[in-house]
Amino acid sequence: MKTISLFDYEPAKITSKARFFKQIEPYLYIAEWCAIIAPFYHADSKSGGRPPKDLEIMVRTLLVQNFFSLSDEMTEDSLVDVNSIREFVGITPANEGDRPDKSTICRFRNLLVEHDLQQKIFGQVIAALSAKGLIMRKGAIVDSAIIESPASKRNADKACDPQSGWTKKAGTYRHGFKAHIGADADSGLVTEVVTTAANVHDVTVANDLISGEEEAVYGDSGYLGIENRRNSLAKRKYHIMRRRSSVKKLPTTEQERIRREEQAKASVRAKVEHCFATVKRLFGWRRTTYRGLSKNAAKLNLVFALANIWKISRICPA
Repeated sequence: MKTISLFDYEPAKITSKARFFKQIEPYLYIAEWCAIIAPFYHADSKSGGRPPKDLEIMVRTLLVQNFFSLSDEMTEDSLVDVNSIREFVGITPANEGDRPDKSTICRFRNLLVEHDLQQKIFGQVIAALSAKGLIMRKGAIVDSAIIESPASKRNADKACDPQSGWTKKAGTYRHGFKAHIGADADSGLVTEVVTTAANVHDVTVANDLISGEEEAVYGDSGYLGIENRRNSLAKRKYHIMRRRSSVKKLPTTEQERIRREEQAKASVRAKVEHCFATVKRLFGWRRTTYRGLSKNAAKLNLVFALANIWKISRICPA
């Protein structure tokens, strides 16, 4: 009797992961990303030692890790256990030796952080989407979200991540980093990402999230006073929502008109929430997995690039 291996097994059902990979695969810029990384990937490999893993396999492994918010060890296990992931990454019986282990995955990710390659990948995605006319830059939406990190001091240093910070939101103290993003008002695609400690106020970096070409900029009440900050545009271009308490202080005859204006702003601004929903709910990145600002900034650049691609795969089916 023939023994059936993992490679001979034909699943009776197409899994959600397999459907996800099938949908997003045509929109990934694998070749371009490999070209960005190649000059830095084992540049000294000719000096001897074990040959490096195939670069495309490493890039696809990195994508799997970010799509499903996996640790290095969980990513390694998935490359053994999950057939749809093995197929996406390109692991076959012929190249089983190229399957990376957790240490190789960790070193590869740190290599990208060291050379700011996740930021370059994000820039490549934005340039490609702009060239296709999917990012118009006629208007921008600015917003931020807190990515919480552990506040525990049960470690060798007896301290929290020194580059993170505390902030208070909705009456609750939260610890971690803050993702500030600028999104295209027409498509809702993320065009800029800035990562800071959580205690950095939204308005202080808001003008770094816009190119200056926009005809209108939308934001919630946390961005009041943005026109007085550095790199500000003309005051008439800003459409910042008022605080509800300030609306209630207006005469009754004025309140209805102001509420209609606020609803119009909110209908545009709501697109930015879809970006955070993809990163936090679909990709599952609600809490940091790394220490330090540079590693978390690199992670955010990559996941927002992938969030843009995921959105395009849904609105522009191949």
